[in-house]
Amino acid sequence: MIPIVMCGQEGLFEKLRNPQARPLMSRILDGYNLRSLTQDECFGYIEHHLKTIGGRSSEIFDKPALIAVSQVSAGIPRNINSVCLLALQHGMEQGLQTISAEVIRKVTRNWWE
Repeated sequence: MIPIVMCGQEGLFEKLRNPQARPLMSRILDGYNLRSLTQDECFGYIEHHLKTIGGRSSEIFDKPALIAVSQVSAGIPRNINSVCLLALQHGMEQGLQTISAEVIRKVTRNWWE
């Protein structure tokens, strides 16, 4: 038997509870549902990642930008990472010292289309 790890968003467990998914669900030994992060947890998550690389969020992202990241990402860590990476790339290309909420709006403008 080969162990397989399944990852998905919050709706994954509901889909697995569908009667058509019963054969798959019967083979799942354990599960863990990672909930979305709160705004404060999102700030801490970003701060932790930036400290790991030698920075601080207060030096790179202003407070409105952190709020915008939390809102647009819906607190999903994978989305937080994507938004921050896009914002940092944009900031580097534009020679910005600080990432603002406007930068977050700019790099995520097409997410909802």
